[in-house]
Amino acid sequence: MATPNVAMDLLDRDFELHVPFVASLAAFFLNLHTQREMEALLLATRAIRVGESTTADVQRIVERFGGETDKRLYASNCPSADAAYDVRLAATPLNRIGWTIPFARRLGFRPWGVGAVFLLQQGHVCYAQYSAVVERAVGEPILMVSTTALPIGSMSFDPKYPHYGIGVRLHRGACRLRIEVGPEAMPTEQQHSFALNFSCVTSVRGCREVSQLAPVAWADLVSRSKEKSWIAEHGQDQGWEAYCDNGTLRTSHLRRLTLTALNAQNPRQSGR
Repeated sequence: MATPNVAMDLLDRDFELHVPFVASLAAFFLNLHTQREMEALLLATRAIRVGESTTADVQRIVERFGGETDKRLYASNCPSADAAYDVRLAATPLNRIGWTIPFARRLGFRPWGVGAVFLLQQGHVCYAQYSAVVERAVGEPILMVSTTALPIGSMSFDPKYPHYGIGVRLHRGACRLRIEVGPEAMPTEQQHSFALNFSCVTSVRGCREVSQLAPVAWADLVSRSKEKSWIAEHGQDQGWEAYCDNGTLRTSHLRRLTLTALNAQNPRQSGR
């Protein structure tokens, strides 16, 4: 029969083993609930059409997700906007724990959130952006991805792709993947631009690379960087295929990231 001291030691060990598990489980369900809301906002934003969608269309989204008007919002792509709306979603309790107790991020309490911005001119949408921010371990670059629907002629990337642009860079401690799509983009390009994926947020390891948040657009980016015209202009190792890791831009893991993106695009073939 166990002595009182031994019994207490066993209870303490059992408690120590169960606390991380319960915490991780709580983080998982908080993330899962938030993820579903964020995906619903993504679908609603994807349905907005620049030049076609109206104030009423945007207001339905704002009312559903608790957004608000924000006159401070501005975009050079739509300088004459006369109305602006902002929607933000996040698991606030989870984020606070992740910010206050850095170690808790290993248990799934990784701060993250999404936002949607809509600018209108004379009752019609002239700018729509959906963005996501995911924090990793303290000291590592934040992961950011944004998809912006713009008016005709407002794309800021490679002129060779005037309706569907993609770019990535490390800036001010954040690895940001930017996606731009115009109203004349092909249906597949429209789909790729808004094909964001938040499954890594609820995974055990969390999101490690920005390519995980937009695997389809990333695959398009990698494909473009292999074209002869791109290499001739930017060089073999200077393309947008670089990714962010520990504060630097690297290209050495391009092959692994390419396979990850392509497998995400074709899940049935990922086991081959």
